[in-house]
Amino acid sequence: MTASEGASRTNAVFSRGYVVPGNEIAALLEARGFDPAVGFLHGLRYGRQSLALDLVEAFRQPVIDRLTLRLLNLRQIGADDFEGGERGLLLKPSSFKEYLRLYEEHLRNESEGSGSPTWRAQVVGQVDSFREMVMKGEVAPVYSWPSKRKAEERVDPPGANLDEGRIPGEVSAADPEKRSN
Repeated sequence: MTASEGASRTNAVFSRGYVVPGNEIAALLEARGFDPAVGFLHGLRYGRQSLALDLVEAFRQPVIDRLTLRLLNLRQIGADDFEGGERGLLLKPSSFKEYLRLYEEHLRNESEGSGSPTWRAQVVGQVDSFREMVMKGEVAPVYSWPSKRKAEERVDPPGANLDEGRIPGEVSAADPEKRSN
């Protein structure tokens, strides 16, 4: 196997990995009344679920990248699991089915250790937080989620100074005492 073949297999798993939660988030957005094609980071492009891609960004590293690297490093996915050629590689149907099983297992794990919500709960919570932010017309950090705190509390990302660049008088959704109900 050449280095480019290994990279192609790795990229095939990463690419497939980003599609799976993207579709899941698109379904959650649609169920909450959003058009998943209209995003704020990813522009409009025919056939692309831009808003879903915007929200999946928070889960790339902790869910997909971590899962993909684990599967490849532990050789749970290997060269025999792919088919295709010059036009690209795909997981074989049986391998993709196993990938989905392992993906589901990963999403059912506690996201940040004992007592924290599962990754699936984090995904649903992220979509619900986004909906709440839009419906209330509030500015809030999009890529944050509760860990061991109560789900209704907003948590700013570690080290983030969200006061920088804030419009005077603007209230962060991260500060529940200043929010208007």
